[in-house]
Formats: sequence, structure tokens, C-alpha cells
Amino acid sequence: MTIAAGFVPGQGGRAALDLALQLARSGTAEPVAVVTVVSAGWRTPSPARVDAEFAAWAAEQGARALAAAGEQVAAAGPDVTVTYRTVAGSSVRRTLLAAAAEAVADLLVLGSSGDGPLGRLVLGSTSEPLLHSSPLAVAVAPRGYRVSPAPGSAG
Repeated sequence: MTIAAGFVPGQGGRAALDLALQLARSGTAEPVAVVTVVSAGWRTPSPARVDAEFAAWAAEQGARALAAAGEQVAAAGPDVTVTYRTVAGSSVRRTLLAAAAEAVADLLVLGSSGDGPLGRLVLGSTSEPLLHSSPLAVAVAPRGYRVSPAPGSAG
């Protein structure tokens, strides 16, 4: 079983990735596919080239997000196989589902909205619709969820 983790820098993304790593460790060393969605931008080129500037900015944001995810995985321990991917799309929900399908994921892990108290689930604009319509299982990490580093890791 592959576990897809939707990752955005910040608390919700960190909680989702921690939960995905914990779930991967609880089975038979399941692989984790970290997915960051960036805006696809405009479909028509701009004479002022702002579309190219926006695409470069979005790619940079995606690279930063995946670097942060890589640091978090390294700190959590090297016992899980993790792949990283930035995907551009106009709908975060559809793009996450497509990326999870490409990774042949059986589970999509998301973070809780930052609007609620620590330790609680608060569904947001991405997680709520996916819970109702996703063709694969969805897990939502409670706000602020953290996992201890793997045994034998330096993190």
C-alpha cells in the first residue's frame, strides 16, 4: 500500500506528513508519496510575461515545500521510503487525487485546518470535500499532530 501525503509548508502539512510516516511504519514499511500542489497559473500567455514569472514563482514555492518535507522526513528517521513531487493544478482536490492515483496510493493523508484547537480535527476547503467524494481512503491528521522519531534515528 502506498500512502500519499498532501504537503504544504506549515503546521497542517507537517501534521499530515507525520501521520503518513507513522502509518507507513505501522505496516510493512509502506512507501510514502509526498505531494505538493502549486497553482497552474494561466492557460494563455501574457504579453507582459507575468505568466512565466508566476510559473517560476510557483515552481520555487513547490521546491521550497518539498525541501521542508525532506528535512522533516530526515529528522523523523530513515526507515520509510519517500518520494517527493510537485504538481501544478487549478484545483488542489483534483490535483491531489490525480497525483495519488499516479502514485497508486491507497490512502491520502491531509492536515487539519489551522482554525481549530490543537489536537482536534477541523476540516478545511480541501479535506472536507475529499472526505465526501474521494475514491480512496482519506485520513486527516489532528491539528498539531507530531510523531516521535523512528527508533535508532538521530532526529
